[in-house]
Amino acid sequence: MKKLLILGGFPQMIEIISTAKSMGIYTIVADRDHTSPSKRFADFSVDINVVYQKSNLALKMIPITEENVSLVCDLRDPIYEGQFRYQLSLGDFGYYAYLDDEPVGYGWVKRPGSDDYFFKIDEGCVCLCRFFVHETMRGHGIYHEIISELIRKENTANTFYIAVERGNEFSERGLKKVGFKFVKEYGFIRGFKKTFNMKKLTT
Repeated sequence: MKKLLILGGFPQMIEIISTAKSMGIYTIVADRDHTSPSKRFADFSVDINVVYQKSNLALKMIPITEENVSLVCDLRDPIYEGQFRYQLSLGDFGYYAYLDDEPVGYGWVKRPGSDDYFFKIDEGCVCLCRFFVHETMRGHGIYHEIISELIRKENTANTFYIAVERGNEFSERGLKKVGFKFVKEYGFIRGFKKTFNMKKLTT
């Protein structure tokens, strides 16, 4: 018997499962969430995390400074250099993720007093934001490595916020699986955002 392993129990997978079963294919869904919608339609399911894994790349995390801020131009449009300099002037801090001495992504932390599009940053809280991973490097856990590094380096807060666009189920589910939980939904003219919260763990 032919078998099909589906990684992720997203609702979009239900049609694939139905089609496969109509062809006599035994379907298996793997997802950490035992309530994932598509698991109800599969022949068999297993509870396992298939979204997040620690990057096995030899990444280095380098602080973003006035001296290296222009390196963002290697990743994105030069307009971002001005944005980065502005963020540094506000007291925000960020990190580049480097692979083989080349930047492949970045992320930022905003502290109380810094401006933010989505919500007010209260004392004891910070906002993790403006993440980017080069399209050729996505799927290697770099996004989560950057998040982990920012949390490790931020010693002024015990609560972390992050925003996700409505409909971005992949990011939303991935963030929940590494410890974030839904707090509140905000509406904006430019789109809709979801806000997640995670308390910093101590070691």
